Amino acid sequence: MEPIRYVLSFTAPHTHYVEVRAEVPTSGHREVELMMAVWTPGSYLIREYERHVENVAATGADGAALTVSKRTKNRWAVETGGAATVFAGGATAAGSALGTASSGSCQGCVT
Repeated sequence: MEPIRYVLSFTAPHTHYVEVRAEVPTSGHREVELMMAVWTPGSYLIREYERHVENVAATGADGAALTVSKRTKNRWAVETGGAATVFAGGATAAGSALGTASSGSCQGCVT
């Protein structure tokens, strides 16, 4: 299976929002599920990062909108419409993560 490719954009850093775009191979599945961890490795505290995710949307390679539904607090399902690859994106409030990105910390990343 091909890897998921991510592009992060900081179009307005003063807002503390990160725009995340993911190119997700579907392997021919009619639906793909995207999920986000609710915790940080090495910590037992549930952080609920997904609460900062806004405006999740997806398109096929032709640019046509695909149906996205939130299944649980940290999982989204994308109906692929037969597309070999879907492009999913949204925005997340990064908070202090903008200042810690160089340390390898990625709080609130969509995975």
